[in-house]
Amino acid sequence: LFDRIRRYLAQEVVPTALRAGFLTPCHDQLGTAVMLELFACADDDFMNKFSMAGTIQSLKAQRQQVSVRAERLVNCQKEFEAIALCL
Repeated sequence: LFDRIRRYLAQEVVPTALRAGFLTPCHDQLGTAVMLELFACADDDFMNKFSMAGTIQSLKAQRQQVSVRAERLVNCQKEFEAIALCL
């Protein structure tokens, strides 16, 4: 009985809770954050983002940071799933 409960928790409850409590909210808020960053500003500020020297390099650096963060989140999810299976 304990083994079935443990298996159920490890395979269904923990990954679902992790996804619902952490990964899905981050994913859902990402689009809103990008839209606010781009469009919730004055026209001059918007144009300055794309016309200033070094803007492309800055955007590439930010993209790289987001990519690294996303990779870390995926690794965390995999580690949580592995820990849940061990329980």
